[in-house]
Amino acid sequence: AGLETARLQRLLDFSKTLEKKTVGARVIGHDISPWFQGIFIDVGVDRGARPGMAVITPEGAVGRVYKTYQGYSEVLLLSDGRFAADVFVERTRVRAIVEGMGGTLCRLKYVSPTQDVAAGDRILFSGFDGIMPKGTLLGTVLNVDRPREGIFLKVQVVSAVRFDSVEEVLVVLSPPAVPFGTGTP
Repeated sequence: AGLETARLQRLLDFSKTLEKKTVGARVIGHDISPWFQGIFIDVGVDRGARPGMAVITPEGAVGRVYKTYQGYSEVLLLSDGRFAADVFVERTRVRAIVEGMGGTLCRLKYVSPTQDVAAGDRILFSGFDGIMPKGTLLGTVLNVDRPREGIFLKVQVVSAVRFDSVEEVLVVLSPPAVPFGTGTP
């Protein structure tokens, strides 16, 4: 019980540092398959969860609310191939789009060979697309491949959060920004 209390206290302390309202949730199940990378949490529509809301921990980002129900929600992990968001390299401020690759891996898209990205670089969410709070840690660059063919670097990132062992998360209760190009402001 002592470890759980310490974890929950860390979550609470972390939630106070955020400028957005959050609600704590417990992970109640995993849905990891070739087709879906997700977890279930015990916060649903009744406690303010809405599809698209960010799910984070003090260690970093987890994903976003995918579907909500009474009493629980399904969370799409950032390792899922359908997850995409605007990110930047902490050291050099190089911007990119991150996309899930399964397991604990993601890839950075649209990084040109002239940009400075190296193994060990920390990748943070920009917050520009409203998907994750600005500055939330995604993870660390695992490797950078400079393909002979193609105009972009192949950059693999390992998530800061171990999805198989995360027990408590925070749901950021601000609705996501309307995606660019959907019409209504």
